Amino acid sequence: ARDKRLLKTARAIMICLVAFGLLMAFLKPNILWVFMIGGSVTASAFFPVILAMFWQNAHRLGVVLGVSLSLIVGLPYAIYANVVGSEQQIVYAALTSLIMPLLITFAVSVSLADKQVR
Repeated sequence: ARDKRLLKTARAIMICLVAFGLLMAFLKPNILWVFMIGGSVTASAFFPVILAMFWQNAHRLGVVLGVSLSLIVGLPYAIYANVVGSEQQIVYAALTSLIMPLLITFAVSVSLADKQVR
């Protein structure tokens, strides 16, 4: 039963990715925007993954919240910055997507570690 559910989930994700790819192809976006927005998505997971791999106190909730909140805030900001075309906003969006998940993951992990010790 678990294998069938996993297969259905993988197929659903693949269909969503294909639909997203087709949508992007029809919109014909500026290729630089695509790379910058992809970088924003990648940056949101960079530090939480590094912390999860090398810091023993990294908590699962901290990693999930760090990546999720960074995507919720950083991705729209990156899209806005690229649409407006402001280089300063693009840099701020990149820094937001890189630093925000680090701070959230660290803060939540430390907070939960303090509660577990007590």
